[in-house]
Amino acid sequence: MLSALVACVGFFVYLVLFSDFIYIQYDAYYYAAIADNFLSNGTIRDGSSVPPLPVKTPQNAIVIAHIILDLLGVESLTERLVLIAFLNSLSLVASCYVLFRIAMVFDIDRQAAFLVSLTLSLSFYYHMVLLQAINDALFLLLSLFAIYLIVRGRCSRRCMVMLALIAAVIPFFRVAGILVFFSAFVTHLLLRQYRHSMLFLALVALGAITPFVTSGVLGVDYSGFGERKDQIVGLYGIQFFADHLWRTVSISVPEAFVRLTYFTTGIAIRPAAVGFLISITVMGFVVVAVLRSWRNKDAKLLYLCIFVAAVLTFFQLHTAQPTRYILVLSPLLPLFLLLAFRGKEQLLAARGFFALCVLVTIAGIAVSEKPGEAWLKKQYSADMKAFLENKDYLLLSYFPRVTYFLLEKPTQQLEYLDPLATPGNILVVGPPDYVNHAIGQIARAGPIEVKSAELLPGQFFDYRKNTDAAAYFQYDRIPIRSAWLTIDTGSGK
Repeated sequence: MLSALVACVGFFVYLVLFSDFIYIQYDAYYYAAIADNFLSNGTIRDGSSVPPLPVKTPQNAIVIAHIILDLLGVESLTERLVLIAFLNSLSLVASCYVLFRIAMVFDIDRQAAFLVSLTLSLSFYYHMVLLQAINDALFLLLSLFAIYLIVRGRCSRRCMVMLALIAAVIPFFRVAGILVFFSAFVTHLLLRQYRHSMLFLALVALGAITPFVTSGVLGVDYSGFGERKDQIVGLYGIQFFADHLWRTVSISVPEAFVRLTYFTTGIAIRPAAVGFLISITVMGFVVVAVLRSWRNKDAKLLYLCIFVAAVLTFFQLHTAQPTRYILVLSPLLPLFLLLAFRGKEQLLAARGFFALCVLVTIAGIAVSEKPGEAWLKKQYSADMKAFLENKDYLLLSYFPRVTYFLLEKPTQQLEYLDPLATPGNILVVGPPDYVNHAIGQIARAGPIEVKSAELLPGQFFDYRKNTDAAAYFQYDRIPIRSAWLTIDTGSGK
């Protein structure tokens, strides 16, 4: 097993150091902008825009890694992204080992447990998500480690201290991490183990209050989270949840099981009936596990079933439903497949699942558009930096976090544009309709004249997210153009 994990580390090192995958990240630039704003202004805000915006959620733990690296002298954003991605690759390897230990707790065949845990490191989907400089890799490791401590069944003082530490920090990676402890609370409550249930309820409370405590101590502005929450709640209704449930069953669960996703491989599970069939099969294994755990009073298996149900239920509350929001289920769902078999059949099932994941990985690498997109963005970044060198300009961008990395400059919010404070040049970056809209807004902004508008030759492609929950999975791949505007503010008249 050690040799296989070493091989995985070597593969991840190759991905991190010798590929351009950092040019296809989005959230990673957002966290970097928060860190840079904290280092410059001492506040936790999104520095990719001017003025800086409130953070959207408390889930910003990876910002600490940026701050530490900067204090250690690593000021280059690119270098920080690569180093954090390498840290995440180590976390992924550690998650493989923890998953193996979880499988052993359930008395799964050693070889079968090894194969299933190894699939976690083979998935092309995981390479594109977990190796980004975002929270997900460390969140997965913390969640799996907490699950291991819980299903192992040793509630020693040392174990509870480690669980308390995880409960206190995991909301800063993903708020859904609290479900690890909530599921344990429900499990012990159903089994009438009230002392243990109260202990886990205390951990749930600890995880729930730590973001608010730190907000008060550090003065973090979570108003962006409040606005977002109000928008989400306003969408709730029968049709909203019906649409969400159908997408969960036909897309998200099958993607999480076979580690295949449209966003990272260019392959979609189509038609929806295929995804539905996969979901029914997977959930069938889970239902069998529920019945077996209840009949045998198997606390650890019942806990795993309740955790799956809790994560999928919480998932219904999101306006968007990318599979990475239920990322923690992906390593666990294959365990239900193995638990349905015994002896040689179990090993055969593990080998079949391993082969499936290998095929998915090969298919993902073969058809992915991401390498081409990464090359375009890398070339765009180099060409634009050469063009903009020693030029004084203001940036207006449709994708502030993307251009924050590609151009190393925050974008001015259009509604806060001050015509009299505008330098002689403005760079507008975005889809053609945004560029035209921005030019029109600038022309109407008061004593200001657009003397010339030059469309620069460099462009890249990006995805414009549809904010309609029902159409979230319909991404439009659009060209991103750059317009160089020469401005006369009238100050010389």
